[in-house]
Amino acid sequence: MEVPRREEIYEGIHVRAEEKRARLLGPNGLTIELELGVRAFGRRDFVGYVPEEDLDYISRRHFEIKGTKEGYFIRDLGSLNGTWVNGNRIGREFVKLVNGAVIDVAEVARLRFSYESEDLGVPEI
Repeated sequence: MEVPRREEIYEGIHVRAEEKRARLLGPNGLTIELELGVRAFGRRDFVGYVPEEDLDYISRRHFEIKGTKEGYFIRDLGSLNGTWVNGNRIGREFVKLVNGAVIDVAEVARLRFSYESEDLGVPEI
């Protein structure tokens, strides 16, 4: 017997309670699916999407995103060139991401945080 899926409104979007997944949309078709748990991001994640001469501005371990049942959170991992969310530079403390948040990585890559049920497109840098 299949358990009925419960829908709820999460960050203003109807989602299934057990599937609060999201994605990052970036330059040149970059799409990164996010799941529950912690994932670090760095230079290798942007190879082929950011001009090669700009890759050195992104640290090997630049920022991380933590997905929980309460939402998705981001923090900088002590990168030299920084991480910004909606124009505010973030530090080592986790900051909650809201649907549509713009993430700037070392001022060379711009990402948009989006829940899967929304297609907000990629913002211009």
